[in-house]
Amino acid sequence: MKGKWNKTPKNRFQQRENVLKAFEYIESKGIKLTGIQPDAIVDKNMKLTLGLTWSCINKFQIEEISVEEATARDALLLWCKKNTQGYEDVNVTNFTTSWSSGLAFCALINHFRPELLDYNALDRANEPNNCNQAFDACRKLGITVFLDVEDLVGVTPDDKSIVTQVAEFFHFFASESKTIAMADKIKKALSVQKDIERIFSDYEQKARAYVEAVNTEKNSLLAEDYEKTVPGVTTKLVAVIKFGRDSRSKIVDLRGDAIRSWTSLVNQCKSHSRSLPPPPQGLEPESLDKIFEELEETQKTRRVELTELLHKLQKEKIDAFDEKCQNILTNAEQIRGKSQQLEGTLEEKSATLSKLLEEAQALHPASEELKAPCDELIELKLNQRAKNTPYSVQNEVDQLISEIQHLIGQNMNATNEQNNANKIAEYNQKAQFYVDEIAQLDASLVIEGSLADRRTAFLEKQKEISTNRDGIKVLVPVFEKLEQEGLHLEIVNTPDSLENGYGNLLTKAIVETNKIFDEMVVSFDNFAATFLEKIKKIRESGENLSGTFTEQKATIESLINEANAIQSEVSQLDAPYEELCTFNLQSRIKYAPTEISNNVQNLIAFLNKLLEQNKTNLKNEDNERRINEYNELANTFVQTSQEFDSTVKAISGDLVEKRTAFLAKVEELAQKRADLNNLAPAFHDL
Repeated sequence: MKGKWNKTPKNRFQQRENVLKAFEYIESKGIKLTGIQPDAIVDKNMKLTLGLTWSCINKFQIEEISVEEATARDALLLWCKKNTQGYEDVNVTNFTTSWSSGLAFCALINHFRPELLDYNALDRANEPNNCNQAFDACRKLGITVFLDVEDLVGVTPDDKSIVTQVAEFFHFFASESKTIAMADKIKKALSVQKDIERIFSDYEQKARAYVEAVNTEKNSLLAEDYEKTVPGVTTKLVAVIKFGRDSRSKIVDLRGDAIRSWTSLVNQCKSHSRSLPPPPQGLEPESLDKIFEELEETQKTRRVELTELLHKLQKEKIDAFDEKCQNILTNAEQIRGKSQQLEGTLEEKSATLSKLLEEAQALHPASEELKAPCDELIELKLNQRAKNTPYSVQNEVDQLISEIQHLIGQNMNATNEQNNANKIAEYNQKAQFYVDEIAQLDASLVIEGSLADRRTAFLEKQKEISTNRDGIKVLVPVFEKLEQEGLHLEIVNTPDSLENGYGNLLTKAIVETNKIFDEMVVSFDNFAATFLEKIKKIRESGENLSGTFTEQKATIESLINEANAIQSEVSQLDAPYEELCTFNLQSRIKYAPTEISNNVQNLIAFLNKLLEQNKTNLKNEDNERRINEYNELANTFVQTSQEFDSTVKAISGDLVEKRTAFLAKVEELAQKRADLNNLAPAFHDL
């Protein structure tokens, strides 16, 4: 650039002189400077400064670019398209949105410097990271980076900024030797082919390992390597079930490894426009899925088969044991039936009973033979599914023997039966009195009337039942004597049963009394609930106020009156509450009068707080009105001053006329300033 310029300008004049020198040089290069002055640059007018900068960049960096028949921007775009062709998710059609993801920059760098940036390793969805990786590679190469990530991601990039940055790429890479570029291209092609062969070999190895593992597991599932017994089938079934928990996950991992290798192979071939090598027969990805489905089906079918076989073997074991038990129980039941259908004289009955006793005792050895098969069922954990146990069968036999022995004893004591019957009849006659009394008391427990009357009646009945129950004590010595003589088994109404009868009556009376207490509690709770409902309704009204602040004030005052009315009514709960306390029922109610009273007080406090807030709101509303009135008055003075200023600026004429007019305006201004004093009282008031 001809001439001298100020390297350290000290004032605006020197700055402007420097800008003029620059303008002369720029215009000499054919750049038009329409509509821009040196002052705009000195005053740091960003829009004009950026426009001038772009004109310089376009002239010195872009217009000289030439690719095939195209020039400037079109040539630069064509160069970008050619050098990013074949890169996945990259389609350069413009200098804005085509560069937002950062992938186009990464593709250019990978195309010329693949060792600096691995395009296939990029996470294409992570746009900020893609941009950062591209810019880091630029800095390593020495390419100036004009952009930040924020200039690209999530926005429509500025086309001039993109053109400037891409031009840097063009000038850097286009200056390299074509021979070196071709050698790199051949080297890259060989490397790509080598990677494809390596990945294909890796896939084949993993696929074969997966198929071998599936076949091994399938053969293991189908193997008949177990005994056709309950333990043998159980062990095999457990092994089949463990497939889903252990072996299956390992096979799934093997399949996943193979599929990931295949996916990597597909991506590698696709990204480098290479044909996909066909996998060996039976190792296609679809075949891998098919044999896995077949393995799953084999495991499912095998599990069902083994489960059914196990259930069959278990049932056979259980049925065999149950049959042995049932044979013994059937013989015992036949002996019992004979013992209960005796005929003839006492001597004949005695002989028959002795023979039946021998038959019953002969069942003992057979019941002992049940222990071994039962132990086997226990070992197989099937004993719970059997209908009987050796102990239940043995108990049944023992009970049969006891019954027959009892019948023999009865037969031997037949002569004493009449005397014993008389003793029993005498006791029963005495006991019948209490039986009748229990019935009468039971009938008297059907009580009607008011709640208070029924409560009093049931409390008295409890005392009466307790008193009458003590009369049973006179029967105890008589019953104990009959018990010592073995005659108590024929007594229907024992002292204990009569005691239970009175006890049941007492329980019934207590239950009815408790029902009455429940009614008292429910009645109180319902009454208390009416107060709570009123409190809730008033609070909801207070929480959902509407209308002007004045209308809200009237509503709040009305709600306070309602709350005060409720507070005066709460005392109505005191009498029923004291009655509940008399019967120790206060712990069963939901809300005590004090709680209701506290709720009312909280409500009144809440409403008073609302009222205070309303007063504040009304005051604020009035203050806002006064401020608005002041602002309206002040605006009239502002408008007057603007109009006055316009008339002053409009004064024209010769020197005398302008002087006369300005003096008149000075007097007018003094009057207007005097009028401004009318605004002071309103402002001081505020």
